[in-house]
Amino acid sequence: MKASRTQRKAIIAVPLLALLLLTLSSLAAEASQPTGLTLTPFGPKPSQCVHEVPNGSVVSSNQTSMRVVFPNGTVMIFPPCSYVPPSYTGWVENTYYSIPTGYSLEHYSSLWQVPGAPTSNDGQTIFLFIGSEDSAQDMIIQPVLQWGQCYSYGCAYNWQIDSYYCDSTNTCSRSPESNVNTGDQINGTINQSYNQCDRGNPYDIVATDTSTGAYSDLQTCAYPQTNVYVTLEMYNLQQCSDYPSSGSTTFGSIKLVDNFGNILSPSWGTSYGNALPSCNYNIAYSSSSITLYY
Repeated sequence: MKASRTQRKAIIAVPLLALLLLTLSSLAAEASQPTGLTLTPFGPKPSQCVHEVPNGSVVSSNQTSMRVVFPNGTVMIFPPCSYVPPSYTGWVENTYYSIPTGYSLEHYSSLWQVPGAPTSNDGQTIFLFIGSEDSAQDMIIQPVLQWGQCYSYGCAYNWQIDSYYCDSTNTCSRSPESNVNTGDQINGTINQSYNQCDRGNPYDIVATDTSTGAYSDLQTCAYPQTNVYVTLEMYNLQQCSDYPSSGSTTFGSIKLVDNFGNILSPSWGTSYGNALPSCNYNIAYSSSSITLYY
């Protein structure tokens, strides 16, 4: 039966309405990102102070400037960023462990699976990572799985891996992001390497998708690392469906080695932020496995 003119108009209007709603939803999501700031797993920073550097670059800091040596030998010096960070933190829930006094980190690694995508888009940014800090907590290094990160070209509402070095100068360097897929296995490692450092200890920060071979690699010269974490960090949370649809993420095969080669069995502490709305927050853990529920 041939459709009437009114029916044909309705058939055309439905997909156009759906497209309009999708466009408005996307614009609203991007508008919720902080103006002039880039969200990092060390909190929001001025966008001009978050620097993408090539894979394999070596980053170091003396708390007055950040120095980056590219793989081709090019040297960049980034001055401290004039910025007063907000008092809030996006850390929703995390575990923590401090390596005993007199020792520091040689190796930290874990495997975790890329969870299902969120079922709603409110412009949220999600970070799931292992990370480490020095004793003064002046800087942090992190292999990261992220969703909703925004760049100069727009926001990426898909899963990506990245590696970060951020310090108390409010400056961050990160290696290029790589897209990953739900169900892929991520291997995050922080490993003391044999690079020559003029500032601090050499660490290699690598996030690898073992399912596809994609990776993001940043090398650092950092203060000895003594505090380690497993963390869910979240910004622009509006509803519980903004979290990954899987409802939890398990960081398994955790391996922690100190600078004397001792394999550690950490007694994890747990911490919860004040994220609203209140969702299914909980942490289950052993020395080698941590599950974050959300």
